[in-house]
Amino acid sequence: MVILSGGTFFTVWVLWSLFVSLTARKVTPANLAIGSLLRGLKQSEEAAIIRNTGKECFCYTDLQDCQWKAYEPITCQYLRESAGVMENEYQTSLSPDALECLSSDSKSGQAFWRSKSGVVIVKTIQHHECKTLRKLLKRYCQHVQHGYSCLGNVLGLYRVRLKSRKMVYFLVTKNIYHQYPDSTPNPIPSIKYDLKGSTIGRRKSGSSLVLKDLDLIDQNEPFAIGPVAKEVLLSALYRDSLLLSSYNLMDYSLLVEVEEPHVSIFRRFLNYLQPISTSRQDKGKLVVLGANGKVYHFGIIDFLQRYTWRKRLENFLKGFLWDRYKVSCVDPQYYAQRLVTFIDQYTL
Repeated sequence: MVILSGGTFFTVWVLWSLFVSLTARKVTPANLAIGSLLRGLKQSEEAAIIRNTGKECFCYTDLQDCQWKAYEPITCQYLRESAGVMENEYQTSLSPDALECLSSDSKSGQAFWRSKSGVVIVKTIQHHECKTLRKLLKRYCQHVQHGYSCLGNVLGLYRVRLKSRKMVYFLVTKNIYHQYPDSTPNPIPSIKYDLKGSTIGRRKSGSSLVLKDLDLIDQNEPFAIGPVAKEVLLSALYRDSLLLSSYNLMDYSLLVEVEEPHVSIFRRFLNYLQPISTSRQDKGKLVVLGANGKVYHFGIIDFLQRYTWRKRLENFLKGFLWDRYKVSCVDPQYYAQRLVTFIDQYTL
């Protein structure tokens, strides 16, 4: 870490603030586009499957006030099957009266929705993120279908072109956190984490219920999942991070939810000698039964951020203020290694 004088510190901070303002992207009218997306899904899902011959990479449909596109519908259908989400369940979760808007402390400024069943998350993404996912989608599909993975939560990828000619891109994923419908009277208590292996600025905000890396360190309570589950988790995480780093991707999060012991959760584990859930509701992520009776959910999200010149510049500027190897934005290979090492350190 470089020690700066007061004037130099102020100069670096001004440059960093200017960089953030110049590279910030505005979110397109998401609330208007989400309605078009849901109507497009309702009207065109059958056409999307029939019209795709395996050679086409999308289904394109004109609606009354917009144009609707589903990217790689056949591949995404396979992904939904491997994630344990049935087609009728998917359609029901994305009906207009089944989604609720979520507040988010995400720095990206994107909009989020969750289905009332708790199964599906819908979020807006940037065009460059959509392009990145389309490039790796086929390999991603093969990856999550062969071997343990924390990555297998992608369910659909869509684009809506509004009358104003603005494009809004949507990513539909399976909820990493345990799925409780809104009508559930007494959900099982749980603690949620968002982990990156970074220790700079990684503490929960005042209103958030999701803990981060520094909060986990302060608690000094590692995830007691047992040696068998730990080996599976680290192997899956190493395999996933290797795939992501090969596409120059970084700044993703490992979401962890820790459910308190409850008699109803043990039915998800058929083989207590191999404490990995085989339940349909737990597909698309890694869910393990800990040695302490708690259930741990692990899943990677937000993995579409490439290590571009902007991110390199961000790392360079932050390096004047903090240790550049401890900030969130680092080289993809180092990011992957750091996250695996962090999880190894805080699991038992």
